[in-house]
Amino acid sequence: MHGAEEAPQVLLFDEPALAVAQQWMHKVLSQAAKEPPSEVFKFFRRETTVHIVNQANVFSKTAFSSREDSIQCIQCTTILYNRVLHTVLLQQPTDEFGDTAAEAVQNIVFNTTFQHALMACIVELVSFTATGQLCFPALTARLNALGCIMAMWEALLYVQHTLLKGVDLPDSVQGYLGYMRLRLTEEIAWMQGSPLFNIMAEGGGGTFRPGDRTLLQDFLMAVSQLAMSRAQQAALSLIDRLEELALIPTFVQDCLATVDAMLLKHLDLLFNQHLSRLVSCCVYGITRMHNVVVSIKRVNQAVATAAPHHGMELFQADSEDTAEDTGQPVRDIRQLYNDVFLPRMRAFLQQKERPSEEPKKKGGPAKLSRLPLRSLSAKDINFRPQFQKKRLALMR
Repeated sequence: MHGAEEAPQVLLFDEPALAVAQQWMHKVLSQAAKEPPSEVFKFFRRETTVHIVNQANVFSKTAFSSREDSIQCIQCTTILYNRVLHTVLLQQPTDEFGDTAAEAVQNIVFNTTFQHALMACIVELVSFTATGQLCFPALTARLNALGCIMAMWEALLYVQHTLLKGVDLPDSVQGYLGYMRLRLTEEIAWMQGSPLFNIMAEGGGGTFRPGDRTLLQDFLMAVSQLAMSRAQQAALSLIDRLEELALIPTFVQDCLATVDAMLLKHLDLLFNQHLSRLVSCCVYGITRMHNVVVSIKRVNQAVATAAPHHGMELFQADSEDTAEDTGQPVRDIRQLYNDVFLPRMRAFLQQKERPSEEPKKKGGPAKLSRLPLRSLSAKDINFRPQFQKKRLALMR
């Protein structure tokens, strides 16, 4: 189920697309009513079957019991859960007779983190097909499953793989699976309480594959691809509107190089932060280094255009970061740039700075020396305790 993939892209849903998603859910229910019990139960002894059924029932009832269409939502969740779990088990190691090894079955069925992640993915998807609302990860949070966020990245691959083999999967349903992966990539996996830090420190590994770095590598590749795509679109948008930037042949490449440097050397900036805010800092930093006067609001608008599922409100929201010199919360994107991003990226950006003797189109030189230069001791890898430094090297 692993393999490098394109960065997840968001699909905006109109009313006809949502209607098709609801029709798909009804098809799943009607088809299941005509079929024999799920083949997944062939893997289990009676006591394990009881455990699986009870686990799915409790989780889905907790998610949907207050809804008018709760019975349909619970049934659809159970059907999809059984199908995806069957797919997961079929891909595990086999014994000498070609059957899935009993130990592998036990490792998956009784792995609470993966099971909760798998069910959270499915209830979020069923909720979308029933309501048409893009509310991920609201249900996951209400079910106290945010600690399974990184396992959801893995589980979503299985969900998508399974559903593509079944009843014709509408673009809107497939798009919502992509939307969930995108939200994980750009923000949710980096939120406080996420297990991502520990997974990085321990060297990666899937939920039931300790030591396997592939899943972590795929996730970080998706982060890089998404950040690069967003930065490129924002840079091209600015070039279309500002002649000064259009005269700089390396502007787009410089923006991409800055994003790459940030992810390579200062990946921990993403913790408790939204990817779009840091992409905006990268693009804005390059405009400053080329001595082109562009408001940070205009850069934010260009980045928001590249990510239409969120608006400008993202850039006004308070950050989880604190300024090193004052210890006060970072209140907006400008302070994030000055007090958090620039101290870490100053040396790299200076390499891109236009020589002082080169004529400028507009504005004065970028006065980096007046800005805070201290690193954030709570965030900067270089200021972490020695034992953490060694473990965090895996981020690079």
